[in-house]
Amino acid sequence: MFDASYVAQITNWLGSDACRQLSIYALPDEFRLTVIVPVYNECDTVQEVIAKLRKTGLPLEIILVDDGSDDGSSEVLSKMVLAGPSGNTQSVGLQGVGAVGVGAHGAGTLDAGAQRAGAEAIDAYRVGSNVAGAQDASVLEPGGEVASAQVVGDVQLIRHQVNRGKGAAIRTGVEAATGDVIVIQDADSEYNPDDLRGLLQPLVERSADVVYGTRYGHCDRQLSPWWHQAVNAFITMLASVAIGPRLSDVETCYKMARTEHFKAVLPKLKEDRFGIEIELTARFARMGLRFTERPIRYQHRWYDEGKKITWKDGVAALYCIAKYGFLKR
Repeated sequence: MFDASYVAQITNWLGSDACRQLSIYALPDEFRLTVIVPVYNECDTVQEVIAKLRKTGLPLEIILVDDGSDDGSSEVLSKMVLAGPSGNTQSVGLQGVGAVGVGAHGAGTLDAGAQRAGAEAIDAYRVGSNVAGAQDASVLEPGGEVASAQVVGDVQLIRHQVNRGKGAAIRTGVEAATGDVIVIQDADSEYNPDDLRGLLQPLVERSADVVYGTRYGHCDRQLSPWWHQAVNAFITMLASVAIGPRLSDVETCYKMARTEHFKAVLPKLKEDRFGIEIELTARFARMGLRFTERPIRYQHRWYDEGKKITWKDGVAALYCIAKYGFLKR
């Protein structure tokens, strides 16, 4: 559906304005979208999310970051990697000491995402694969011992041995990303990957540098509890005043930008938990990037269904607004 000849034919039938409204556009040759999926205790939903990602038809690099799950998510992810879409699986058993990469490119030094902060690498390990078929496996356990891993197809699986938070998982994913554009995808069922095609369009058209999916800036949406919308509106208003861009949903999961922009801010990112939402926004704005919002669907879930964010994260968001917005840290 993103082939240039197909898009030209549809444009001839419907016209360019209609095609733009329907998000019908061609992707550049060899384009790949990196989707970073932080996973913490989402064994009931992560498999469905990955299936929906693959159904979008977008050329993907899926980076799963298992952030110390203890509910069976790790086992679900391992089975998913082994049963990848092409059936092209590889199981690698590694024993020894040190950080070693083994695969189609031979042995080398580990480049795990957590290595950016030195000590963080002690409790992270990376399982990587290239979409073209060349597969790599790199594992670093506490104490530097190399363990076993499975790799396949379009998926990289990275594990944090302890839970470090969404922000830490995103940093790990950004470090490992090799696609042209990066987007963050929660492993729950609140966000619909079908919306990624619409979010990607302004970046392909070069009409924006950063695209946020807004849950509240349109009328065709599920209504969340009043307090949820009120708190989000308050935080978003303060963030807009402190940071610059007039957003309608700063806490949205769907944040998309070119990989070069994510990589540029990566060395400065500090937040381990949900404060990453504010920090990323502030650092993108400080680079002078152009922001655009696109409407997305949102299926609110409750705490008994696995929702993680709490009132403490709301307080932390206010702190991050002051720190990265007003104080420009």
